[in-house]
Amino acid sequence: MKKYSIGLIFAFAIYLLVNSFYMVAKAHLAQVLLKHTWQNVLKQNVLKQENKKLRPLLPWAWADFHLVAKLTFLRFDLSHIVLNTDSGQALAFGPGLTRTNTSNVDDITIISAHNDSHFNVLEALKMGDKVLLEDNQAKRQYYQVDNTLIIDTRLSQLYIEDSYQGLVLVTCYPFAGVISSTPYRFVVQATPIDSLALVSL
Repeated sequence: MKKYSIGLIFAFAIYLLVNSFYMVAKAHLAQVLLKHTWQNVLKQNVLKQENKKLRPLLPWAWADFHLVAKLTFLRFDLSHIVLNTDSGQALAFGPGLTRTNTSNVDDITIISAHNDSHFNVLEALKMGDKVLLEDNQAKRQYYQVDNTLIIDTRLSQLYIEDSYQGLVLVTCYPFAGVISSTPYRFVVQATPIDSLALVSL
């Protein structure tokens, strides 16, 4: 009986080890596929000018999202591919658009992501940090972080004035929380700047 118990424990430990390696490998492979697909999206959009019936490219056949932008935190030289939705399944692979299904760098863009993966960088952002958003038409817009706030979704919702033009990044708060579900949101607001302002970097 004792040998049988030890065997079960050993088998379970092996299962956990293999599963953890599988999850890590899956996450890395997903990012490789997203970056590869993003390059193809930029190329395909040249063809879309002639044939508008082309469907969005998917990183894998069963993906229920497509790629709409690339977000880069310049001080950290860190980039993420932005997806067209912030559904639970999509956020496992990257940040997602919250308000619209198409990225428009001339208007307000709200992007959300998990604070223990793609948006853990928000904790280290400082006022004045520069962010680059490139849409799937290869159009670029630079932003400068000018405000952060924490909201309690039990008391109020994120409100952005219609006249506001900028980038809003949202993630759960606190960053080192032991409970995955929290009513608090950490919000970063960034306003558009001209690329000439980057000389201060």
